[in-house]
Amino acid sequence: MPENFSRLLVVVIAAGVVATLGLLGTLPRVDKRGWRHLKPSAMHWTGVGLGTGLTLLFAYIWLFVGSTRPDAERQMNILFWLIVAFGSMTIVVGFEIRAIVRSAIRWRGETLSFATRNGPQTLLLSQAAAMRVQPLGRVIVTFDDGAIVKIDPYAQGAETLIEDITGRIEARRTS
Repeated sequence: MPENFSRLLVVVIAAGVVATLGLLGTLPRVDKRGWRHLKPSAMHWTGVGLGTGLTLLFAYIWLFVGSTRPDAERQMNILFWLIVAFGSMTIVVGFEIRAIVRSAIRWRGETLSFATRNGPQTLLLSQAAAMRVQPLGRVIVTFDDGAIVKIDPYAQGAETLIEDITGRIEARRTS
């Protein structure tokens, strides 16, 4: 009985940690001036951390441990491609974090501010004309003046911003 209880306790604690990280990862942080910012979420940082750890573990095994089984050459070949796959995915997540940080998306009330190649741009959320989702999940918001904002839906605070913009676009359509 105690063994089953300790397993249940571990599962409950793990579920609580995951739920807490999930909740904290969706809530936008509000700074002293009232701005809410999009930031890389716990999912992004976990992806980089675990991806890096697994890639390094696989590389260590491939370089220094090897295999003594009869099909060792085939196993090491598969392990090499796992290293390439996990390393590539980790790099992609790193680029996503960089894109979130560089976009510097923040909003307060009716105002949306974000970074462009020509410097920071500020628009009104009520000027959002359309929203669509790309095949890989990125949300594209188009404004009346042709400006485009790309939002990673997994970023911290993205859900709140997307809901806010969706509500304003729907309000424009009905009025």
